[in-house]
Amino acid sequence: MLQPLLRDERLTPVCLQMTVSAADADLLAGMPQVVRAGEAVRDFADTAALMANLDLIITVDTVVAHLAGALARPVWIMLAHAAEWRWLTARDDSPWYPTARLFRQPAVNDWCGTIAALTACLGHGVAPVVANG
Repeated sequence: MLQPLLRDERLTPVCLQMTVSAADADLLAGMPQVVRAGEAVRDFADTAALMANLDLIITVDTVVAHLAGALARPVWIMLAHAAEWRWLTARDDSPWYPTARLFRQPAVNDWCGTIAALTACLGHGVAPVVANG
């Protein structure tokens, strides 16, 4: 589902995952434009250091989202239709993470719709939220 986003020539996607499944590894092998941090990321300190050098982090609701938010890095978070309570409802921002922008599933299991909305924002030059300039 992420292939259209990963193939966007305006982006240099960076995979922050330490390990990926065999199926995902096979898929990523066909996408040389995706930079894989892999073994270079051993812990959250390494992940944080890598995030400090990225213009934008795009993720689902995982520890990566919370780490990026806590570090005040620009982060776009894709949320399930029935997202966890801390993301509140009917809003695309977070009072806890001022640099976060939320992209909610329009319907249950509709990740394609979520990714399309996110991709459209990138296509229209919508800038990520950046605290303090």
